[in-house]
Amino acid sequence: MLSVNSATARLAYEVLATLDLDGDGRLTARDADRAKELGLRFAVDLELAPGARLELAGAERLSHAADVLAEEILDGRGDEPGLPVERMLASRTATLRRLIDQGWDGLVRRSDRAADLKKALAVMPVKGADGRQRVYVPARDRKALKKLRAEARRSGDLELVPLHRPRTSEDWNVLMREPGMLYLPRPYIVPGGRFVQMFGWDSYFNARGALASNRYALARDLLENQLYEIEHYGKIPNSNLSYHLSRTQPPLMPRLALSLHEVRADRRLLKRVVKAAEQELDEVFRTGPRATPSGLSRYKDDAEGPDAEDLSAFYAGSRPDDAGFHRHDRAIRESGWDMCHRFGTATHHHEPVCLNSLLFQYETDLARLLRLVEGEDSLRAARYTRAARARVRTMRARFWDAERGLFFDHDFVAGRRSRYECLATFYPLWTGWASRDEAAAVAAALPRFLQDGGLTSSTRASREAAGGEDLQWDWPFGWAPHQIIAVEGLRRYGFHAEADAVAYRWLSMVLDIAGSHNGLIKEKYDVVRRSAEVAVEYGNQGADRGPLLAPRAERTLGFAWTNTSVLVLLDGLSPGLREALDAGLPADRVLGPRDQGGSGRSRKKRGVAA
Repeated sequence: MLSVNSATARLAYEVLATLDLDGDGRLTARDADRAKELGLRFAVDLELAPGARLELAGAERLSHAADVLAEEILDGRGDEPGLPVERMLASRTATLRRLIDQGWDGLVRRSDRAADLKKALAVMPVKGADGRQRVYVPARDRKALKKLRAEARRSGDLELVPLHRPRTSEDWNVLMREPGMLYLPRPYIVPGGRFVQMFGWDSYFNARGALASNRYALARDLLENQLYEIEHYGKIPNSNLSYHLSRTQPPLMPRLALSLHEVRADRRLLKRVVKAAEQELDEVFRTGPRATPSGLSRYKDDAEGPDAEDLSAFYAGSRPDDAGFHRHDRAIRESGWDMCHRFGTATHHHEPVCLNSLLFQYETDLARLLRLVEGEDSLRAARYTRAARARVRTMRARFWDAERGLFFDHDFVAGRRSRYECLATFYPLWTGWASRDEAAAVAAALPRFLQDGGLTSSTRASREAAGGEDLQWDWPFGWAPHQIIAVEGLRRYGFHAEADAVAYRWLSMVLDIAGSHNGLIKEKYDVVRRSAEVAVEYGNQGADRGPLLAPRAERTLGFAWTNTSVLVLLDGLSPGLREALDAGLPADRVLGPRDQGGSGRSRKKRGVAA
C-alpha cells in the first residue's frame, strides 16, 4: 500500500509510477504479478482531503488513473490543487471508448506527400533488388505527378513512376519485381501494428469506427480514396502496395457510401459512387476471371505465379510450388480470410458464401443509390434489383444445406457443396437474403461457434477434420469483423439474445485484456482461451496506449477494426448489459451458459438475465 497526502496530479502520478516494477512506463498485469512475488500490494491510497481517501487497486484501475494524471501533467496542470477524481473513476467502457475516440489520428497515414511516403517505404518490404524507393502514380493524374515530383526533388531518394492501368501478365510482374507504394489522394486509416498501408475491406470497418467517433471527414476520406482507386487503378486493391494491385478485397464500397449518406446527405457524391460502383461490379466481379458459369463470382487474383509476400516461414509444412497452388494462395489472400482451411487448396474453385452475399448487397445498395439519385422509378435501379433476386435464387440452390442448417461455399469445379463450417454462414443474415427459417436455423447453430471470448472463425469439428497447422482465420481464433457481421445479422432477424451472447463475450474479453495490459487491443484473439497470445503466421498486430507519459500524438492505440468493434457492439447493447460489462461480470453469470444455444423463442429477450 502506497499513500500520498497531497492532491496534486504530479505527486500522485509519481506515487503510481513506483508500481511500474518492470520499468516500461506502463502499469500492467506484469507489474501486478511482480508485486505479488515481492509480497507487495498492488494498490495506492490517495488522501484527497482530511477524512477523504481514494484507494485504487489492480492493473486496470491503476493504469487508467495514471494515464489521466499523466494527461494533466502533459497539459501543464500537474501542480494545480486537486485531482480529476471523476475521470480517474470513469467506467471501463467509457475509458476504453474515450481512448478509441481519441486514437484515430494515431492510425492515420498518407500517401500523397513525399515525406510520408518515404517514412512508409522505410519500414515496408517494398524495395526491389535495386534498392529503389518507388511510388506509382496514375499517369492520367498529372497534377499529382507534378506535385510529388517537386516534393521528391527536395527530399531525394524517391522514384516517381507514372502508372498506366495494368492489363497483361508482364504488367503485374513488373509491379512485383519493382515494388512500391500506390498514390492515394486522401488520408486513410491503417490497421495498426506493422501495417502502414491502406487495406480494402478494412477500410469499410475503419470508416464505421470513425463515424462512431463522429469523424465524418475521416470516413469520407476513405470513401474518396476508394473512388479514386476504381477510377485510376480499375479496382479497390487489397492494399496500396504495388504488388497487391492484382487482387481486390471483399466489396463494401456502396455500403460505406450509404453509411456516410445517413450522416450527411450529398447527392453529388452519390452520383460519383454510382458511376464507380457500376464499373467495379461489372469489370471486377461480373465479368473476367472472377465470374463463374452460374452467374456467381469467386475470388481470383489477376496475376499468376508465387505471391510477392513469402509467408512460408510461418507454416509448419512445405507449400506446393505449382500453378494451381499459387492461384489458390493468391485467391485466398483476396478473400480476406488469409489463411484458413476453409477452401482446402483451391480457393479459386469456390463460389464463396461471403463474396456472393456481399455482391447481393452491392446490387441492392446500388439499386438504392440509383433511386436516391434518379428517383423511385429508376429503370437502372430495377435492373439491379432483378439481378440481386436472380443471385439469391442461385445462391440458395448452391449454398443452403437444410439438413445441417448452415450455408456452405460451393465448389463449382467439382460440382459439390463444401462441408466446412465457418462464419461465412452469417453473411446471408447480415446482407438480408436469408429466409426467416434459414436465419432461425443459423441462429440455432450458434453454439458450434460461440466460445467464452466470442465467435471462432470456424467450428472445432471442421478445423480438426482438416488437419494441418493452425491458421489465423480458423478455430480457435476470432476476428472483429466477424463479430460485427454475426451480431448485426442476428439482430436484423430479431435474434437479440443470441446477438447479445456474442457481443457481450467478445467485449468482455477485449475489455479484460485491454484493462490488464495498458489499453492493449489486438488484431485477433484466441477466443477459446480469451487470450491475445496468437502465434500464427505473422503474429498478432496491435498496440497498447504506450508509455503513460509519452505525448498523446505518438499513440497508435489498438488495431483499427477491433477498435471499431468495441464502439459498434457497445452501442448495440442494452444499458443493463453495459453496466454488467463495467462491473466485470462474466458472461455465464449475466447471460447463462453459452452451450444452451439459441432459438426463435429468444428473439425478443434483451438485457441482463435474472
